Amino acid sequence: MSFNHYYQSELAALRELGKSFSRENPALAPYLGQEGLDPDIERLFEGFAFLVGRLHQRLDNQLPELTHSLMRLLWPNYVQAIPAMSTLQFTPASEATQASIIKRGTEVLSQPIDGIQCKFKTCFDVDIYPVSLHSSSFTANGHGGIYQLRLELPSGIDLASLNMKQLRVHFNGDKASCLSLIMALCSSTTQAEFCALDKELEQINRSTFPPHSIKPVGFKTNEAIFDYPLNTFEGYRHIQEFFCYPEKYYYIDLTELPVWPAQFSQGCKYVDLKFTLDNITQQPFYANRVQPELFCTPIVNSFKSDTQPLLLNHRKDQYKITPVSLNDDSSTILSVKEVHGWNPGQKGRIDFYHFESFEHNENKNRSNYYSIRQEKNIVSGHFDTYLSFRSQHTFTNSVTVSIAVTACNGALAQRLSVNSITETTDQTTGSATFTNIRTVTPCYTPPIDKDGLWSLISNMSLNYLSLTKPEAFKRILLAYDFAGQQDDAKGKKHKRLIDGIVSISTKPCDMLYEGAPVRAMNTQLHLNTKHFLCEGELYLFSTVINEFLSLYTSMNSFNQLHVTSTDGGDYSWLPRMGQQPLI
Repeated sequence: MSFNHYYQSELAALRELGKSFSRENPALAPYLGQEGLDPDIERLFEGFAFLVGRLHQRLDNQLPELTHSLMRLLWPNYVQAIPAMSTLQFTPASEATQASIIKRGTEVLSQPIDGIQCKFKTCFDVDIYPVSLHSSSFTANGHGGIYQLRLELPSGIDLASLNMKQLRVHFNGDKASCLSLIMALCSSTTQAEFCALDKELEQINRSTFPPHSIKPVGFKTNEAIFDYPLNTFEGYRHIQEFFCYPEKYYYIDLTELPVWPAQFSQGCKYVDLKFTLDNITQQPFYANRVQPELFCTPIVNSFKSDTQPLLLNHRKDQYKITPVSLNDDSSTILSVKEVHGWNPGQKGRIDFYHFESFEHNENKNRSNYYSIRQEKNIVSGHFDTYLSFRSQHTFTNSVTVSIAVTACNGALAQRLSVNSITETTDQTTGSATFTNIRTVTPCYTPPIDKDGLWSLISNMSLNYLSLTKPEAFKRILLAYDFAGQQDDAKGKKHKRLIDGIVSISTKPCDMLYEGAPVRAMNTQLHLNTKHFLCEGELYLFSTVINEFLSLYTSMNSFNQLHVTSTDGGDYSWLPRMGQQPLI
C-alpha cells in the first residue's frame, strides 16, 4: 500500500475530528470548521498527517526492525533486490585466429542514460572461437527428425588449431519452440554427428559424439546469476532465477566434441553438427522458429562500489548511504561488504562489523558494529538503505566512515533497449565485440513490506513433510517469485505454472553408492500439462525442481525425482546427492 493512502487517510480523519471539535467549541469554529479556512492550521494538519501516516505504515508493516534483522541473519538473500538482467552475445573480431575466453564476472557498460552508464557483469565463462553460425535447419522424419547446425570457418583458419572440444549454444526466438528444442536435444537425441566439409560442401571427415554429452546449462554453482551468501540454501537460488530470468536456461553444452589432427581436417570450411531426434511427436515442434546463437551469456546489473563517506557524529540514529557517482534515483544497494572508519584522534583504522552475523564471539576485541535497515522511499518507491552504528567506545571526534557495497542501477537499467549494452571496460579485450540481444528486465525490490517476510519466515521450517503436501510446496515456490509479486502478468503466469502441481509424494528407497547401501527418498511429482505452454516448459520446470530437491538432501543421502503428466508424459532424473550424481 502506497504512503499516499496513509497520508490521505490521516488527513481526512483530522478534518473530520476538526469538524466535530468545532461543534463542541464554537469559538474555534473559524479555524477548524472548514477546510483551508486558516492556511496555518491547514499546513499543521498536513504535517501532522505526514508524521502519523509514516507511523501507521510502520505499524502495518509489523515491526520491520525485527523481521529484517532475522532475515539478514538467516536468509540475507531474501532482503536483497533482484537487479536487472539481459543476455549478451560476443562476436569474434575479424582478425581473430585462435580461441579466447571471457571470464565470468567480466564487466561491461551500457550506452549512457541521463549521463549514467549502467554496469553489468557476465554470469558464464564464454569460450569464443573464430567461427560463425552459418545456418540451422530441421528435417522431419516420421516420429523424429534431424536438427543441424552449420558453422563456418574464416579463410586461413584450420579446424585442428581451434581445439574446439566443447561448444555452448543459446536459443532465441519463439519461447515454446526454444524450450521444446532444448528438451528434445537433451532427452531425445539418439545420434550426434560432427562433420567437416570443404567449401564445395563435400564431406572431408566425420565422427560421432555421445548424446549424453549434450547437457543443459545454468545449474552449476559457477553459472549462478545471483550471489548467494554461503549460509543460505542454494536450492532457492534456482527457483528465484527461474521465475526472474528463465532465459538463463535457454542453453545447451556440447561437451565431448571430437578433435582431429590437422591431416584429417585439412581444407575444412564448414562444420556440421547433426542431431538425430526420436519420439518428438508429443509436442508441436517448430525448430525452424528458433534462432541459435553462439558465444552468449546472461548478464546482471551488479557491481562493486564505494558509498559517499559518512561523518559519524552521533547526531543521527541512522545514516543513509548512496554509491559514489550515482544519485538516489538511479541506485540500489544490494549488500554491504565492508565498513571502516578513521578517527583524527586515533591511529589506525576502525573496523565495524555486521551486527546481524554469527561472528560476535570469534574475536572479543570486536566492539564496533553496524546494523542495516531498508525503508521504502515514499516518493520513488524504491528501497533506501540506512546504517546505524553501535560501539562500546566513545569517540571524542567525529569519525569518517567509508563503506564498500554491491550496488545496481535500479530502475534506470530497465530503460535500456536491445543493442544498447556495447561499451567496453578495462576488463574486456579486443578479441570480440558484444551487444545485448534481449531486452533488459526490471529491477525487482524485495518483498519486505507488509506480510511478505512473515510469510517467508513461516516457510523456513522446510522439511520432507512439507514437501509431501502440494499446497505447502506451492507456497514455498510462490514465496521466491519476486517477479510475480510485482508484475501482475508474470504473477498470473507463474501461479498457473505452480498450480500445475497436482500431487507430490516421497517414499524411501535404497541404492548402492561406492559399495555401500544408501537409504534416501524417491520423489513422485504429478503435473497438469494444461498449465504449461508446452512440454518443454514442463520439462524445464521439473528440472529446476529436481535441482531444488537434490540440493536439499541431507548428507550421505540422495534424492531421485520421477515426474508424470496428465497427458501420459513420464520423466526421470538420475539420483543425485547434492551436485554429485550417483550413477
